[in-house]
Amino acid sequence: ASSYPVTYTGKNATSGTQVAIAAVQNQKAPNNSEHFGESGDCGVATANRTSDGTYTFTLQHKASYLCFMPFLSNASMFEDLRLQKIVVTSDNDIAGDYSFSAAGLGASAQSNGSRTITLNMKALAGNNLENTVFPLTNTSASVDNSAYMVIAPGQHTLKVDYYVVDPTSKVTKGTKGLTIRDRFQSHDILLHISFPCVPFTCIYPETLLY
Repeated sequence: ASSYPVTYTGKNATSGTQVAIAAVQNQKAPNNSEHFGESGDCGVATANRTSDGTYTFTLQHKASYLCFMPFLSNASMFEDLRLQKIVVTSDNDIAGDYSFSAAGLGASAQSNGSRTITLNMKALAGNNLENTVFPLTNTSASVDNSAYMVIAPGQHTLKVDYYVVDPTSKVTKGTKGLTIRDRFQSHDILLHISFPCVPFTCIYPETLLY
């Protein structure tokens, strides 16, 4: 055939008609999106036959993606601060098991719906500093120091909690709110972190990843 439909429902998917947006996601290094496949990344495409008999396609992603770019304007004042995790809470479901078709994800979770997604920045379990892989050393937003989260597309009012761990393994929390009104888009969120223990400044939206 000259073309075939392509459906991608995730790295560990067992069904072509269901996608699981993970309520707990784990990023192993800054500016690393290898966890997308097991966190809910999905898409569709048409594979077209080329003259040499092979097929090529470009995947149209159907989940939504948040790109956090944290920075600490006074980073030089602190010896070793690291971003431990980001917890996003919504006014509606942003994770769970969703139906999937060429049109994208269903409007709501069919099962295991969750209004909270936790993005861990840890190579190992536990709260110790050495287990946290996301240093806060940059004084301005940079894609090289990005954190990525997969969420279900839709209109969401979100609360973002971030957790910073210091050299004594003490964890400090800050909070910010934002609203998403677009489906099938990715959003860059600049996180100006103030330390210790005061809310950060969030500039939203900045640019689109896709």
